[in-house]
Amino acid sequence: IRHQVYLSHKVRGESVSLIEHRIHYKDKSRWTELPVAQFRLNERTRKWTLYWRDRNLRWHVYENVRPTTNLKDLLVEVDRDQTGIFWG
Repeated sequence: IRHQVYLSHKVRGESVSLIEHRIHYKDKSRWTELPVAQFRLNERTRKWTLYWRDRNLRWHVYENVRPTTNLKDLLVEVDRDQTGIFWG
């Protein structure tokens, strides 16, 4: 289904958002974007913190994993999604 769904990222300051792109369910000529997760870097500690987005488009700290200097650890956590909060 790679022609229907793909992931990208957006960088804004010290944060990186993971974005899911899908073909619009009604208009197959359009793509939709859905922010899935956000990673924020604390400049003082140099650690990344993982955030999830609620239905009101507000970001919240994901408390099941601690901040880390290794962004890959947080990507693995999003991929595993044991709570269903990122991928539903």
